[in-house]
Amino acid sequence: MADPKINPRLDHLFWASLLLSDHDRCELAISALAIEQAATRKNLKIDPNEQLHNTVKHLITKLLRLIETKETRNIVVQRINQALPEGLKQTMEPL
Repeated sequence: MADPKINPRLDHLFWASLLLSDHDRCELAISALAIEQAATRKNLKIDPNEQLHNTVKHLITKLLRLIETKETRNIVVQRINQALPEGLKQTMEPL
């Protein structure tokens, strides 16, 4: 089931939820990321919540690096803040 038209990559689903300011789909994408990490977790010394927060932070940073103009980046940051669940907003550094 590696067909991206049938099963899009989780990072793309997460990014889409952020760009659309879709809080519900953002939570769904984060849940899927957590499940994927739990299934592939090799280092049991890392706290799963910390690992998930680090992944979310990494994906957001990666998305923002793709945006060239400051004006567009500011719009995307606003959308990210609307889409992210409260629990993650509190642990994220100011964007």
